[in-house]
Amino acid sequence: MFRRKEVSGRDFLELSLALEYMRRWRDVLDKESDVAPNETAEEGVVDVVAVDRFISRMEERLQTAKSIGFSSADNPLLQSMGITQAGHLASKGTDKEKIRHVREQDAPHGMSQSNLYGTLNLLLQHTIARSEALSRLWIDAFLCRVIAMTRGTTRLVMGMEAFAPPEIVVEQPRRVQLGGLLDYVIFLVDEDVAGMVMTSLNLAEAITQAKRRQMHGLFVAEAKSQEQPLSAYIPQVVTEMFICAKRMGSRYIRGALTSGREWIFVLLELNADKKGGQYWRSDVPRKVKEYDESDELSVGATVNESDVDVIVAILKDWITRCAENITDDDWFRLVS
Repeated sequence: MFRRKEVSGRDFLELSLALEYMRRWRDVLDKESDVAPNETAEEGVVDVVAVDRFISRMEERLQTAKSIGFSSADNPLLQSMGITQAGHLASKGTDKEKIRHVREQDAPHGMSQSNLYGTLNLLLQHTIARSEALSRLWIDAFLCRVIAMTRGTTRLVMGMEAFAPPEIVVEQPRRVQLGGLLDYVIFLVDEDVAGMVMTSLNLAEAITQAKRRQMHGLFVAEAKSQEQPLSAYIPQVVTEMFICAKRMGSRYIRGALTSGREWIFVLLELNADKKGGQYWRSDVPRKVKEYDESDELSVGATVNESDVDVIVAILKDWITRCAENITDDDWFRLVS
């Protein structure tokens, strides 16, 4: 008779990460066509029932009542977590001084504003499918520009596909555990803490290391394909922001849901007891439009540089104020 082995802390994290990848694969299988009922499964055809059985056994192994990945978050989950939409973020217009600063500020590593235009034009003119992989290239370009612009006693440290270990977010009527991979997290920390954050194994450890010294905040960004409607994924980015803010012990956190060409900005305020909260999202997505003066579609297309400037300026402000509420000099105002 086999004895059940207790799962250690490290094994728990590894198994949780494996379970997250299995769930993502299962979501992909749902989108693929099934074998017809009168056909015999051939080599290479996945037995979905077996996959579901394996996932169930992994969840049982983790001894969780119900385990959910961020990609499965929806409005009913937000309701169960006590998180509601309080209103919208209405744009206050363009701050010409901040835009001028973005255009003129140089940066190390070749990340000038003109080089950003060039990178985006390259992607616009030489890529085909508007997949999530392409979206990440656009997002990488924007975030790297903002990171390079930030100098002084603080440093921005970016994590990609950072793993957030599962934690209980709903107690009743059934306990729900939430965790998984976050596409982008950007830490705002003192310069002498950056090294410890950069060598951390996962999000929880990175936050712990940063909080030992001085951690000013954390910005979250979720990537989606340029062919998908962004608004459908608001629950996902909100739950990611909630987990991050709760781990930081922060009342406020800012984030974005983006395809690289469209950006929805989100502000989350946690309740005083860190159970539940309310969020605001930008009412109109910021978009990077394009110009095409050639006769052939997209061959001579270029990005609208003014759109790029505004997004960089907003990102710079929001990332450096990622743990703060909206202020009078913000790009948005809160509307109920």
